[in-house]
Amino acid sequence: MASRGSACPTRRARLRNSSSTGKGEPVDPPPHIAEVIDQATRYFAGEPIDFSAIGLDLGAIDPPRRAIYDALRKVEFGKTVTYGELAKRAGANAPQAAQEVGIAMARNPVPLIIPCHRVLAAGGKLGGFSARPKRRDQAAHAGARRRLHRPPAAIALTMDKFDPTAF
Repeated sequence: MASRGSACPTRRARLRNSSSTGKGEPVDPPPHIAEVIDQATRYFAGEPIDFSAIGLDLGAIDPPRRAIYDALRKVEFGKTVTYGELAKRAGANAPQAAQEVGIAMARNPVPLIIPCHRVLAAGGKLGGFSARPKRRDQAAHAGARRRLHRPPAAIALTMDKFDPTAF
């Protein structure tokens, strides 16, 4: 687990400069981020939350994949969809469209907000397509997996104050 002192010097300086005290202390998040934190906290406590109203900037994502994400965000809490059905909802009819949906799910930038866990294989079975990372990407994926298991991210969602050094 990384400690606060292990952040790169540039990040530490940016955190110090972003705080009103200049010491990199926890600060209140902007209201729209505070609302997302509140919704996520309630979701993980078991409350059904609709994240579809949360604005996302997906401008850097190619239009076909963005259409898949937009269609998936319309799948309601507690409902599921198959890869093929999601492809149709996104306007894709090509034979490999379900595979493209699988690739989009594997590359989902915000899995809680774009609920890829609601996508099932044909016949409603668990499983489906996955995009295996290329060798040059494996180190990045390993780092992402380590970050997913770090406690600070979970702690930051339940704090009274937002601590930018926790991420």
